[in-house]
Amino acid sequence: MAPLNRKLLRDLWRLRGQVLAIAAVMAAGICVLVMALTTVDALRETALAYYERHAFAHVFARVERAPDCLAERIRRLPGVQTVETRVVHTAILDVTGFEEPVIGQLVSVPERRAKTAAAFVDEAKATLEMRGSEYAQAKARLLTPTHAVTRRGECECVLVHSPVSGTVLRLVTESEGIVQPGAALVEVGDPARLEVVVDLLSAEAVRVRAGQRVLVEAWGGEQPLDGVVRRVEPFGFMKVSALRIEEQRVNVIIDLTEPRDRWERLGHGYRVEPRIVLWQSDDVLRIPLSALFREGEWWGVFVAREGRAALRPVGVGRQNGLEAEITSGLEPGERTVLHPSDRVTDRARIAQRA
Repeated sequence: MAPLNRKLLRDLWRLRGQVLAIAAVMAAGICVLVMALTTVDALRETALAYYERHAFAHVFARVERAPDCLAERIRRLPGVQTVETRVVHTAILDVTGFEEPVIGQLVSVPERRAKTAAAFVDEAKATLEMRGSEYAQAKARLLTPTHAVTRRGECECVLVHSPVSGTVLRLVTESEGIVQPGAALVEVGDPARLEVVVDLLSAEAVRVRAGQRVLVEAWGGEQPLDGVVRRVEPFGFMKVSALRIEEQRVNVIIDLTEPRDRWERLGHGYRVEPRIVLWQSDDVLRIPLSALFREGEWWGVFVAREGRAALRPVGVGRQNGLEAEITSGLEPGERTVLHPSDRVTDRARIAQRA
């Protein structure tokens, strides 16, 4: 070891107290620096998180007057994520408890935040209604026959209030017994608001739309009742027919448009036969479907003319399962052959059956 190094070690050992004090001061300074840098980073991250969580703006700008289209132009600038505009105005307010007028600042709420606040209000109202319902249920559980006697004389019964006004349609629970909470007791309905529900094949339901006219037949009256389609339900269900065939059905809801005095004797669960008018016209040339047959790619009929069958191609429009609309090829008053067999050909002799 060199003499200078040995001398340095002897000096350090002799001044070891001062060296340790200097080292401790330097270590404390480094710790303070690290803590300060960590605090700065934490504050920066906290500010960014607060801005992001509360949608706090990074830049505020005040203008005296600007068109709404300016916000869209600012929104398209690079680096701009969201732009919100507000109207700020100073007003003098008359506040109770202050003798002098109070100067206030009116700030408009952005549309998005207004919708969010309205949603919170609706949620709070729904929660309040739910809690009120729970409170009413709790009070109902505390109701005993003794309370009912004081309110209904000598009747040892428990009062049950219907949620709607109407007529008792059916007794679900007829015999006495223990009733579990939430169990159905009666079915209540308003006969004045009767509706017709018919289940159609899904292939037929796609042709039905709200507002179409309906003729309700076989309901017990002499004349059909007029109605209108109110709703075609957007979902179907499986139903097994009398022939044990699985069919996909869709419910169609029909409102009666006739005065109630015409159908007041109809009731819940009665059977009717509704006919939905998909299309109608005042001037239609129609023939029975049994007179039509396919002839290649076109429809044809045999027209009776001077005791012979004349083959005639025709244009066919709408059909209803019994009759077809003829758009071309026939004239009103011409007679056609029903159920033509393979023995009937063009120019073949025919005779009218008795």
